Amino acid sequence: IDARESGDMEQLEKDCQEFLHTIGQSELIVSDYLASLEERIRRRTQWKGQKESMLFIDPLDEIARGIGPGQLGLWLAPYKIGKSLALCWTAIAYALQGLNVIFFTLEDPKRMVEDRMDAAITAINLWDLPKLPNMTRSRFERFRLLITGRIYLVDGTENQLSIADMRHIWERKLAEGFRCNALVIDYDDEIRPGRRR
Repeated sequence: IDARESGDMEQLEKDCQEFLHTIGQSELIVSDYLASLEERIRRRTQWKGQKESMLFIDPLDEIARGIGPGQLGLWLAPYKIGKSLALCWTAIAYALQGLNVIFFTLEDPKRMVEDRMDAAITAINLWDLPKLPNMTRSRFERFRLLITGRIYLVDGTENQLSIADMRHIWERKLAEGFRCNALVIDYDDEIRPGRRR
């Protein structure tokens, strides 16, 4: 305000640039490709032995990479074709590979998600789960022996969660010692905006 009132446009421009930089408008990083070979070799060496996560769907794993660290994946399909089941399977496949997962269900109630996961894990038809409790228990225990990651379910069907709410839950679990490797959200249309415009 002082710079504008005094007519010092250079100072005003400098202040505006500084303000934009502090709120996250960072400059683009420019690097010399020919001079950075050693950095790339070091990066690839550190990554050696770490594979992209697999989905354990053979035809898909043969033609596409899994969703890796820092990446965003999206299941797309027509209405009522199995996207929610695909998200459940993704969480299970990641947990089998030692990744910790937080699964946010925003559309279907938690009991439906649990039933889908139980059916997928035990290879028992969803409708047969109530009829076969002993088989469900024994197959689930075998699965529990294989799994090295963990899956936490968060039921957001009643509260309508925002991204900030999900981040708060993630941070709370981190403070409890649970280091989450993957967030699964079913589904994005149900995410409440932090602010309406």
